[in-house]
Amino acid sequence: MALVADPTLEVIPDFAGNAYAGIRADLQVATNQTEEEVVTRLSDTWNVDHNARIAEWNQDQEAEARVLAEAERARITQEDAERAQREAEAEREQAILSF
Repeated sequence: MALVADPTLEVIPDFAGNAYAGIRADLQVATNQTEEEVVTRLSDTWNVDHNARIAEWNQDQEAEARVLAEAERARITQEDAERAQREAEAEREQAILSF
């Protein structure tokens, strides 16, 4: 699924803050780790996922840029072909009028 927001703008949550106190306590009991270890693990996990989202975002942006560049090349090619056709028609008309 394509990302809709730039993950480089995301800020890591404060896993040491009060909002995460409950989950930290649960994880401490479940894993027999210290609070600091739990905070580190949460932060590390968030960072791994965050970096993956950034890589995905960058790939999506590059793919979109390639599609847009190809569309621009196609538009220019079409305009060049139309201009060449108009010039050829004008030359033919000029040749007919010159007789």
